[in-house]
Amino acid sequence: MATSVSRSVERHRPHAVTTLGCDLGITQFLDLGCGLPSGWDKKRQCHDPALTYEAAHGAHENARVV
Repeated sequence: MATSVSRSVERHRPHAVTTLGCDLGITQFLDLGCGLPSGWDKKRQCHDPALTYEAAHGAHENARVV
């Protein structure tokens, strides 16, 4: 049960960052680092799920993540 909940939360983070960046124009994000690290997808050559930094820069080139 806990594993499926944590996966759900991990997948929500990049979606939420992208939505906030694209729809609301937010360009500054604070990543508290309270989640588990993302894995590297060798086929797609990216993190799965995306890191906060990657999702923010996907929405805005000038986005800042602390």
